[in-house]
Amino acid sequence: MLKSLLRKRIYETKIVMNKKRVCITGAGAAGLIALRHVREDPDLEGCIFEQTNSVGGIWKYVDKTGNDEYGIPIHSTAYKGLRTNLPKEIMGYLDYKFPDSEHSYINHEEVFNYFKTFADSYKLLEDIHFTTRVINIQPNVIPEQPEWKVTTENLTTRLTTEHFFDSIIVCNGHYTKPYLPNITNLKSFKGEIFHSRDYRTPNIFLGKRVIVLGAGPSAIDISIELVEFASQVILSCNESRCAMPNKILIHSPVTSAKENSFITATGNEIECDVLLLCSGYVYDFPFLSPDCGITVEEGKYIYPLYRHMINAMFPTMILIGIPFTVCPFPQFDCQIRYFLQVIKGKLTLPSKDEMLQEIKKEERERLENKVPLKHSHKFGDKQWEYNIQLAKEAGFLNLIQPVIQKVYDRAGLRRLNAPANYKHDHVTIIDRETFEYVEDLHTPMK
Repeated sequence: MLKSLLRKRIYETKIVMNKKRVCITGAGAAGLIALRHVREDPDLEGCIFEQTNSVGGIWKYVDKTGNDEYGIPIHSTAYKGLRTNLPKEIMGYLDYKFPDSEHSYINHEEVFNYFKTFADSYKLLEDIHFTTRVINIQPNVIPEQPEWKVTTENLTTRLTTEHFFDSIIVCNGHYTKPYLPNITNLKSFKGEIFHSRDYRTPNIFLGKRVIVLGAGPSAIDISIELVEFASQVILSCNESRCAMPNKILIHSPVTSAKENSFITATGNEIECDVLLLCSGYVYDFPFLSPDCGITVEEGKYIYPLYRHMINAMFPTMILIGIPFTVCPFPQFDCQIRYFLQVIKGKLTLPSKDEMLQEIKKEERERLENKVPLKHSHKFGDKQWEYNIQLAKEAGFLNLIQPVIQKVYDRAGLRRLNAPANYKHDHVTIIDRETFEYVEDLHTPMK
């Protein structure tokens, strides 16, 4: 009896004849642009289920770490001093740019305000269900009903509800579940161990010797931030990839631990008080039923995704934002625009077998080129051709501006050569093809 009172079945929360219903998970960068395009299309209607009380995803800064008031791991991974590692001039959606401001590399609050303004401008809040967690998505087996059954939980009341939709847009992000590297005898280390998802401010490391493990943007930025607080900062990474200030020591990756030190891949022993893991994240979709056909190998490769986004087993489901080493927000926009043309029947996908064959072909090419499994969705230079292909087929090629790639490449080179200073640079977009890039004239950090 109690279960029946706590569980409510809703077949249609809003019935509109001849409209396809779209479920969007998450109100971050991908979810908001998805909802905007769904709302603007007369053939579609949809909503977002968002487990926090705000839009913005990981860009909503939260001081607290660990679990929230509902016992769920805090979604945001932003730290207090976070600034973007791409200039805002190329970060916006295809037709909704960041506002003009003094800086090109902006802080997390400015990014969060961009999303708040975007949501208000398109009146998205009325179709976002906050503090509502998606706990299960599975194909619907009821005849003559929409294809997907979605079960949600209202976190304030703990009531669960079933909804039915024609398509699913998964926008839960992939910067929340930490990847933990394999370090021999790690439990023997008597110092402190953190993952960057729980890093907020550098002052707690005052006077400590800190090893930062990683070579990505977070590892580099946090290492630079720690210099003024820690007694010693050691960046543990592939040395050839790091042009760091002299204040930061560089060693090869740590491979094993002792009580008060770590051994690196080259055999050096480094004493330290703290190991800060900037080792990245894994893909995680705990709300997807096994019946959806999605699997994640070693936390890094998602199968079977056609064009790195569409579920080949159920092509009315898309996973947004899986490619990495990209300019993310414009690509989210491209993927959404393409997918909506698919679910409306204006674009025809290959058959399931053909999509699976294409995925297997990519896998063979990866193996032939000796690309690690963890880099299966790594794009880099491939992102531009990918975006153009989607735009050509879905009819929005006029929104793709060549200058975005040019700025991205210029900013990437500057970031590599001057990691401590590039965030003071300034970019001006002149037209679709040209830009001005002014480098920081501050005294470089030594």
